[in-house]
Amino acid sequence: EMNDLDADVLREPELALVAGEDGLDAYREIISQIKDKKLKCKCYFEHGFKQKNILVHLLEENGFSDIKTYQDYQRNDRVVRASFV
Repeated sequence: EMNDLDADVLREPELALVAGEDGLDAYREIISQIKDKKLKCKCYFEHGFKQKNILVHLLEENGFSDIKTYQDYQRNDRVVRASFV
């Protein structure tokens, strides 16, 4: 997916763009901490447009509910909202 990014986006620090094999390692850590600390919260995760399904699956298997997805103005999947209660 890195090859598909706009030149302006590529100016961001690599750590902000790459997070493991599928790009979701940072979200795995966030999800793990929320679950371990039993935090009651609503989260919004911005993601690459090819990452929605794996992120939704990750949230579901970790006990998140009320999962909703949003598209950007170009109708690409872009944000997932989820609750942990």
